[in-house]
Amino acid sequence: MNAPVTLPMMSLELASRELKPAGVDRIPIKSRDQWLQERKGDVTASVAGAILGVHEYVTPYGLYMEKAGLAPEQEQVTPVIDEDSITLPPLLRGTLFERAAIDMVRMLRPDWEVSPANDAYYRMPEARIGATPDAFARRPDIKGLGILQVKTTDGLIFRQKWLDEEGSVQVPLWIAVQALVEARLTGASWACVALLVGGINTKLHLIDIPLHEGVWARLVEEVREFWRRIEESDPPAPDYGRDGALIAGLYATDDGTEVDLSSDNRIGEILDQRAGLKATETAGKDAEKRRRELDSEILAKMGAAARARLADGRTITAKTIKRSGYTVQPGSYRTVKVKGEAA
Repeated sequence: MNAPVTLPMMSLELASRELKPAGVDRIPIKSRDQWLQERKGDVTASVAGAILGVHEYVTPYGLYMEKAGLAPEQEQVTPVIDEDSITLPPLLRGTLFERAAIDMVRMLRPDWEVSPANDAYYRMPEARIGATPDAFARRPDIKGLGILQVKTTDGLIFRQKWLDEEGSVQVPLWIAVQALVEARLTGASWACVALLVGGINTKLHLIDIPLHEGVWARLVEEVREFWRRIEESDPPAPDYGRDGALIAGLYATDDGTEVDLSSDNRIGEILDQRAGLKATETAGKDAEKRRRELDSEILAKMGAAARARLADGRTITAKTIKRSGYTVQPGSYRTVKVKGEAA
C-alpha cells in the first residue's frame, strides 16, 4: 500500500490569496445581494462563453441588452415559488448541490484536498471580467492550486449534451471557458469540472480542462470590444431565433405610432418569405419556427411602433394584445399582421 500523501500545511484559502494574480481584486462576499451587485459591472465567467459565441443559453445580443440595462439579467438568479412548489434556476441549483459534489470528489479522490471557494468574488478591473469559483483543490499528481467547477444535470441531458459519438464525456465549450476564466483570475495552475449526474443513481464525473492562453487572450480582446459597444450604444446583431423571446419582451407594448420602413430593403424580403411560410405552416413546425424568427426581426425593426409603411405600399401592424389572467398570468404580447396577407 502506498504511503499517505502529505499535504502542505497552508490552508487552501490562504494559498488562493497568495496566488491571486497582479491586477485582480479579491472581494470577500458577505451576502448574496452583495455578490449579485458585484457581478453587474463585469462579464462573469458563467456567461463569458457568450462573448465568444459558444454559450448554450446566453447570446451576445442578450448579454449586451442585460449589461446595457435594457433587459432583465440573462441568468435567472432567484427561485420561482408557487403555493406548493419551488423551482430553482441552474445557478441556484448548482449552489445547492455544490456541497454534495464536493463530498463526492473527496470520496472519489481521498488524496485530494478540496475546500469551497464561494466566499469571495475575483475580478480584473481593467478587463471588467469576474468569477466566483466553486472550490479550490490540491492534488498529488499536478503541482499547484486548482479550481473545481461544479455542474449538475440529469441523465437525459447528460447523454444529449455531454457525450460524443463514441460515448466519451466532452465538456461543453461554454463550461470550459468558465473554468478557464476562474483559473486565470484566481491564479490556479489547473482546472477541473465536477459533473454531478442525478437520477435513480447519482454519478460524479471529473474532467480536466486545458488552460489555453490563446483562448484567454482572445476573450480579453472580445470583452474589451463588448464594453466598447456598451459605451457607444452599438448592439451586436440579434439571433432572431434564440433572441426572439427577448425581443418580444422588449417590445411587448406598442405606443400607437407608425414607423416609415419604406427605405428598408430587407423588410420586403422578410414579408415575402413570411407569406410563403405562413402558407406552409400547416405542413410542419419548421415553417412556423422560421416565420416566428422573421416576426422577431420585424418587431426589432418596428420597435414600439404599432404600424409600419413599406415602399411597395404594404403595411404592417403589430398591436398589443391583452391577455386575461384566468388560467395564466395576465400580460400582453404583440401579433404581427401584414395588410393583404391571407389570414
